[in-house]
Amino acid sequence: MKVRNRRQIATTLVKELTNYTQARAKGQHDMCVYHLGRAHILSQHRWFHHFYVHFLMFEYSWGRKDRKEVWSQIIRMFATIPGHIFQKLPT
Repeated sequence: MKVRNRRQIATTLVKELTNYTQARAKGQHDMCVYHLGRAHILSQHRWFHHFYVHFLMFEYSWGRKDRKEVWSQIIRMFATIPGHIFQKLPT
């Protein structure tokens, strides 16, 4: 996935989130995880998008009753904003 500019990143992010929504409606767990993972990579340049993708991951794991992932996403949501402020994001 080679993305060259912010507009292309935004367009690709929307596509991944749309694909996630469609996969979720069909109950396709592997595809949900796949599209959320791609959306996460694309979202890391904007704090709001990054936070939103972690929220979607939280919501998805909540619906699947995956307690470990729920807590993991809560921690990540709280870390996202300070991570962007202090530029301490994983690369």
